[in-house]
Amino acid sequence: MRFTSTRDTSISITSAEAIVRGLSAEGGLFVPESFPGIGMDEVLSYASRGYAKCASLVMGRYLTDFSEEELSNMTAEAYSGFDVSAVVPLKDVGSGEFIMELYHGPTLAFKDMALQMLPRLMAASIEKTGEKAKVLILVATSGD
Repeated sequence: MRFTSTRDTSISITSAEAIVRGLSAEGGLFVPESFPGIGMDEVLSYASRGYAKCASLVMGRYLTDFSEEELSNMTAEAYSGFDVSAVVPLKDVGSGEFIMELYHGPTLAFKDMALQMLPRLMAASIEKTGEKAKVLILVATSGD
């Protein structure tokens, strides 16, 4: 799958390149050139799989530079540090309503959902693109 910039659709780069670059040179965000469909049968089949496996399958639709094995290994490692096996447990609050608990990661914040995966994707993308520069991932909390 290729990615383009929200400010210049003539740009077409790989997912690994988009991850390494972060933002497009003109300040645009990289987005997929197309969005793959996931049928209901496939969605329902995810119910019996763990969070890490589901994450790797969904990411695999977009991050086609990475093999299924690479993504499975990265997600398994990324989400192994969560304090519950479900990673994102659903809590029944009654009346058929549920909430997702997004605080079971190492920093107890929802940002762990993405930021446990990002360094792994970045390291793999740097290797795939041959980038030589050092990379620093700096994040901040929203104060939630």
